Amino acid sequence: MKDRYVGSVIMATLMLIGGMFTYNVFTSSRSQIKPVIVPEAGKLYGPYMARYVIDGDTIILSTGDRVRLKGIDAPELHHPILPAQRFGEESKAYLEQQVKGREIMLEFDSGDSKDMYDRALAYIFCKGVDINGEMIRMGYAYAYVFKSHKREQEYKHFEKEARDKKRGLWNYTMKDGRIANIVNRFGGLSDKGKQKLDEISDKLISDYPAVTGER
Repeated sequence: MKDRYVGSVIMATLMLIGGMFTYNVFTSSRSQIKPVIVPEAGKLYGPYMARYVIDGDTIILSTGDRVRLKGIDAPELHHPILPAQRFGEESKAYLEQQVKGREIMLEFDSGDSKDMYDRALAYIFCKGVDINGEMIRMGYAYAYVFKSHKREQEYKHFEKEARDKKRGLWNYTMKDGRIANIVNRFGGLSDKGKQKLDEISDKLISDYPAVTGER
């Protein structure tokens, strides 16, 4: 009976020690994760690890927080209403090359720090590079013009540069899926809409000839 009691005490002690060790490891690992807090405009927060890229303007941090890149708008891949848009996969792939698995810093603006989907709205930097601006400059996203922000004019300039140099989504070649996208949209029109499109298509082709050279 005594041996059984001693054995029970030893087992309980070992379980307690094990539980305390597990708790310490868990809390220690959590303390190394920097949560996204209520931000101060213009201040850099981080570093955070970019764990996953959802599309060309949204990422998930190692903390589980979702971040929407402020001031840009990339082609949709997972919109609840809109279908996947042309150049969406390329945009996502380029953002993955820039940030996935890397440490980034977040900078918030004086406006909203979160959007309607509870995503943090931030400019992100990797090794000092403004990734938001780079997505626009290289033609993988548009400058977001529906709400003012402090880098609005800079991003509009980047978009003009990308458009002038026909980079990324501005390079209207057969390779970017533009034809397939037009066919899909044509199929979704009413008969009246299809007739109207036929009426203006010749003029569009005349005014905006296809770019055949690679840029």
